[in-house]
Amino acid sequence: DISVERRFLLAKIRSKFFKASAKRHNAIELLLHCMQRVTTESSRRKAVIVVEEGVDWEYLFELIRQERAAVLAYQGLKALEPFLLDNHQARLFISKLREAYCHTVSKAFLQQRVTGQFLKLFSDAGIPVIPLKGTQLSAHLYREVAPRGISVDVDLLVKE
Repeated sequence: DISVERRFLLAKIRSKFFKASAKRHNAIELLLHCMQRVTTESSRRKAVIVVEEGVDWEYLFELIRQERAAVLAYQGLKALEPFLLDNHQARLFISKLREAYCHTVSKAFLQQRVTGQFLKLFSDAGIPVIPLKGTQLSAHLYREVAPRGISVDVDLLVKE
């Protein structure tokens, strides 16, 4: 069960797949694994093998940053962490990614709070408004505040 957001991100990442070196190929493969909502034992084993074969960790981090996928990537790698205890680079990477994850989630919660205040102001004034994208909509649709990071703006549909 992959949300529309995840499917879109998967398609973008897969398009980079064929142009990559072996370690970059593994980085993309690992990120694709992290995008799955439900993982099987065989997909987990495959992800661990990919890490053991070698991953371009810098490329993976840059790819995650470009695609604003810190939350999804961290959640996926965190689930793999018990199987990667012997891999020092993987553990360092997960630690680095955790910082990006925490930063993204804290910004998302702040944006959600501010957006909620604006929505309340509109509601108190009797003005119908609907969030078109952003943390409010993300929380409603995906039950996650920042599945793919956040943008700096909030789009609202206001009835004239």
